[in-house]
Amino acid sequence: MNVKHPVNKVEGIIFGITNCVFMVLGMMFFNLYINNALNIHNIIFGFIPVFFTAFVLSLLVGKLINKYNLYKITPVIRVFLMASIMSFVAPLVELGIVMPLGGYLVSFARNFAVALFLQLCFVMHIALFVLAKYRYVYMKLIR
Repeated sequence: MNVKHPVNKVEGIIFGITNCVFMVLGMMFFNLYINNALNIHNIIFGFIPVFFTAFVLSLLVGKLINKYNLYKITPVIRVFLMASIMSFVAPLVELGIVMPLGGYLVSFARNFAVALFLQLCFVMHIALFVLAKYRYVYMKLIR
């Protein structure tokens, strides 16, 4: 098992929250921008339901990753999850629309590409950095 990744429930929650916050914010900015709906109202009121959905699903996916030792493909699993959420749930919450199947598939492909870039280049590193800082502070408090 890779020691960079969460090894207990508290670390899993810290990692999951950090990962979800930055992925949801990044994907919300992208989707709202391309739909010409980028404003503070949509960001504030759309963040909570999309974050909650992403976090709950991330916890479930995290259990599968731990159970089957899928750490090498964790970013791809998280990207698939985020692209699905941002293609279906986000338009419903942020814009009040349900996309037709063709629009969903186009949106999913676009969101998958952007989410993969965000996850691999930024979010995974930020979440692991926050987890490392938590472990450092935790070890200092124990001693």
